[in-house]
Amino acid sequence: MNKLLIGIFLTPKKRMLTAIFSLSSIIIASLSVIYYLDHLCDHPALALFALLFWVSLIVGFWWLSLMSLSPQLILPSVLSSWMEENALESSIFSTEPVKSTSERLSELGLELPELDPYDPRQFRVNAESRFRLLFILGVMSCLLLTHFTQDHFLTRFQRVGLTLTYLRSDDSLTRLKGLNLLIDAGRYRLVTESSSGEERVAESLERELLIAITDPHEGVRARAAFVGGLLHLKSAVPLLEEMASTDEVLREVALLALGAMPVTPINPHPAHQALKHLSGIESILSTQPLALSIALGRQRVAAGEQLKLIYQAALPTSSIKSQNSAMTSDRLAIRQASMWALGELRDPSYLSALDDALRDPDISVRCLSALSFEKMVQFESSPFLRRAFERSNKDEQCPQVVAPTQEGVKALVLMDKKSYQLALMRALATTDDPYLLKWFVVNQDDIDPMASRLLYKYYKALEKKEKSGMLDALKRRQQKH
Repeated sequence: MNKLLIGIFLTPKKRMLTAIFSLSSIIIASLSVIYYLDHLCDHPALALFALLFWVSLIVGFWWLSLMSLSPQLILPSVLSSWMEENALESSIFSTEPVKSTSERLSELGLELPELDPYDPRQFRVNAESRFRLLFILGVMSCLLLTHFTQDHFLTRFQRVGLTLTYLRSDDSLTRLKGLNLLIDAGRYRLVTESSSGEERVAESLERELLIAITDPHEGVRARAAFVGGLLHLKSAVPLLEEMASTDEVLREVALLALGAMPVTPINPHPAHQALKHLSGIESILSTQPLALSIALGRQRVAAGEQLKLIYQAALPTSSIKSQNSAMTSDRLAIRQASMWALGELRDPSYLSALDDALRDPDISVRCLSALSFEKMVQFESSPFLRRAFERSNKDEQCPQVVAPTQEGVKALVLMDKKSYQLALMRALATTDDPYLLKWFVVNQDDIDPMASRLLYKYYKALEKKEKSGMLDALKRRQQKH
């Protein structure tokens, strides 16, 4: 091996060819290893081995390059010293007469540039230290250059490199493990933001997730659909829409994943259009009303008529009351979700539908209707809310309502626990109805303490607006009606 290394450093031409070959090998090895890790590797141990092998190749080939160029970059003595040591080692067991170092180098045919005796580099340059410095800088430069030119490779590998190997496994349980690892990592580790503020996911991860959404294993498809929604993958929307349309078993997962996509009012997200299309399919309305309601609400899709139909279909009837408690609970969850979704639309044309929900037999639905009125911020809401408040009592409490999600995921809270009268009072505070100045006085007794405090606070604010003339337009509007 020493003889081979000595041979490639003998002449300037051989040294230049060695340097070119070594640098080219670094580039080819880097691209090959990255392609293998991004597209082919299916085992964590192989991924770690490939990474270590890549670093070893960089170290070895950069040493060859630096040694070949050392007569120009440092001093000719660097190469001659190395050659002397290796020539000496190869002749330890030789039976020939001992020769001087210069004689041995001459016999080998080493050609080095002559250095002027007065060249200041001989006195200023510490050849050994400079070689070490250039060696370390060269290796680091190769790693960093690869990192920045290959979509931040080192960072990607640290975040999802090993996880990707799980997703490529032939074993479905291993693929599920990989998807669970992605969920545990969370968005903050998997999603990066460009200088323009656009979110993006590593191409290798996005590619594997799209493959997983069409996986033959049902559990893998379900988990991949959820991860696609979690990471806001636009490219996953067509696959999720197809899953919601054709796969009745995973329809709920696909709808919730589409609903989890970001809301972009100026340029609607593809998920918005997909849900608008899906909301018109009768089979989806009848089989997955709960998931569809939540998805429509989260994306604020203008599908109020569908939400009204969903609510009406889930109202309790005499035949339903005789059914088991599980069915009753499911229908209640559907009514809760549909009323929450109507509030998310912020469309005043559905005030009458919310008024109907204020008469719902279950307190949670009435509370969610009040919350939706609060989101509407409409003057016309006042009569509905006043009538509901007059029917209420101070002991009625709104429970916390949570939307269904996959296991191990942070829950989507539709409504926090509070007093029903407080919820109605908060909604009334958004109407700026001048009539409330009289109505508050009549209805201030025997009400919830928190609602009473808000009533007093809002009464003072409304009184101030009335004195400043800010309610005059609303008074004229009230007189017309």
